[in-house]
Amino acid sequence: MDDLYEEHIYEGTIFLTTQEEINDFGANNYTHITENLYIGGVNQYAVFNDLTPLSSIKHLGNGLAVYKNNGLTSLTGLENIETLNRIQIINNDLLADISALSNITELPLDIRVDNNPALTNLNGLHNITSFGDLIINNNSALLNLDDLNITTVTYSIEITENPLITNLNSLSNISIIYRDLIISQNNSLTDIDGLSNLGSIYGFVTISQNDSLTDINGLTNLTLLEQELTINSNATLTDLCGLQNLLTNGGLSGDYTVVNNAYNPTEQDIIDGNCSI
Repeated sequence: MDDLYEEHIYEGTIFLTTQEEINDFGANNYTHITENLYIGGVNQYAVFNDLTPLSSIKHLGNGLAVYKNNGLTSLTGLENIETLNRIQIINNDLLADISALSNITELPLDIRVDNNPALTNLNGLHNITSFGDLIINNNSALLNLDDLNITTVTYSIEITENPLITNLNSLSNISIIYRDLIISQNNSLTDIDGLSNLGSIYGFVTISQNDSLTDINGLTNLTLLEQELTINSNATLTDLCGLQNLLTNGGLSGDYTVVNNAYNPTEQDIIDGNCSI
């Protein structure tokens, strides 16, 4: 274990895998951890349900990871955390409440919410306006993204395998993505109108396997895409007129791949106005 320093600072990274370890670490009343706080199982799922012994922690030098737990229902106990670089919430079978994260306002690196089958909302992330990467993946009970209030994404957005979300309206303030946009396997997603302020993407775009998506009008104001565009296997997608502005003005620098949708126009089709059926 890393050395413990005075003034309530823990130097290094700490792994907490049992309730006893959480209790013992919390008894030190650290306010700062200079690197990472990992809470969860390593080789197998952990079973604990009380993070309140960690309530003294305010600052993390790098990241917070809560993962591989089948007993934790909320993050109560982490509500005093104010500054850190990244959050990963992954593989927590019963986690339904992340509202304890509401004192965090900025994440220079990434937020990853992945495979939390009891999580129905993202309340707790509502005060974070700036992300590095935004990754919301495989949350089978997540109803919407309405608790997000993002103005800046420095790197990528990945919204995949969330079967109940119907729109991306909470992303409506984003105008630039400096890396990639991936929207995939969201079976109830009917539109991407929440991307309507998006003008430039400096990576690639993939929109695939969204079974209820009928149009991509949310890309109407996109004028620059530096890498490839891939739109495939969206079973009800018949309207791709949202790409007219991008293609007519020569804004796509990479490959154009539109296949296995309900309608698959060529680039020239879209430029000529034959962009929907």
